[in-house]
Amino acid sequence: MKITEETPTLLKLENSHLMLSWKRMQGVILGFIFFGAGLSTIALASSRTNLTCYRNNEENCEVKSSHLFGFLQGTNDEIPLNKLEGATLESRTSRRSRRSGGSRRRRRTSTTYRVTLITNNDEIPLTNSYSSGQSSKERKVNEINQFINDSSQNSLHLTQGGNWLVSGFGSLFMLAGGGIGYATWKRKFQLQCLFDRDSGQMYLKKQNPSSSETESWAIEEIQEAEVVSKNSSKKKQYKAQLVLKSGESIKLDVFGSRSHKEKITQSINEFLG
Repeated sequence: MKITEETPTLLKLENSHLMLSWKRMQGVILGFIFFGAGLSTIALASSRTNLTCYRNNEENCEVKSSHLFGFLQGTNDEIPLNKLEGATLESRTSRRSRRSGGSRRRRRTSTTYRVTLITNNDEIPLTNSYSSGQSSKERKVNEINQFINDSSQNSLHLTQGGNWLVSGFGSLFMLAGGGIGYATWKRKFQLQCLFDRDSGQMYLKKQNPSSSETESWAIEEIQEAEVVSKNSSKKKQYKAQLVLKSGESIKLDVFGSRSHKEKITQSINEFLG
C-alpha cells in the first residue's frame, strides 16, 4: 500500500491493481510448481513394466510398459527367447554434499538400481529410471536367469515398477499445489484502506477476481499502527498491522521494505493523533 491522499480529515492508502495481480500470480505459480512436481512424481513412480515369457511354439518374451498404473499404455517389445542371454542388475551412484554444523560439508552417497535384459546384440532395461530396492531387483534378475537356464519352466511373469507409496507423496504434492493456487486465486487482497475522520470510520476494501467487500471499524477503536517481526527459516519478516483497543489486530497488505512499512504506520499514527 501507498499513501494516495492525505488531508487533516482523510488518509487514503491503496494497492495498485498491478501489484495485487503480481502477488496473486506468485501464489498461482507456486501452486503450479507443486502440482507439476506431484504429477511428475506420479508419472515416474507409476510407470510399470511387465515381462512375460513363454516356452511354446513361439518361444518369445514380451516386454510391455504402461504408465499411471496401467491406464496409459507405453511400448510393447517382443524378444525371441533364443536371443535372450540373461539379465543383470545395473547400479548408479550419486553423491551430494550439504553444509552441516557451520562450514562443514557432509557428503551423502546413494545407490539406485534397475533390471536390464541382455540379448545377443543389445541391452534392454526393464525401466528407464533407477530406484532403490536392491534385494527385490536381485531376486528378479535371478528369476529371469533361472528361467533361461531351466528349460523345464514353461512361463515367466514379472512386474517391475509401480510404487504406490511414492505416488501417494506425489498426490499430496498435487493436492498442496492445487490448494495453494486456489486459495491464492480466491484470496481477497486489500485494495484500499481509508481513514475518514468526518464519518469516524476506517474502511478496508478487499477484492479477488470475482468479488469485493468492504469492512469498517470506528476510528476510536484503533489504538495504533505498528510493524511487527517474525523469524522465518532464513531471515526476519516484517508486517504492518493495526492494533485495536480490544487487543485484536488487523493485518495490512503493505508490501515492500521494512522502512516503507514503518513509514506507512508512522503516517497512520500521526493521523490518529
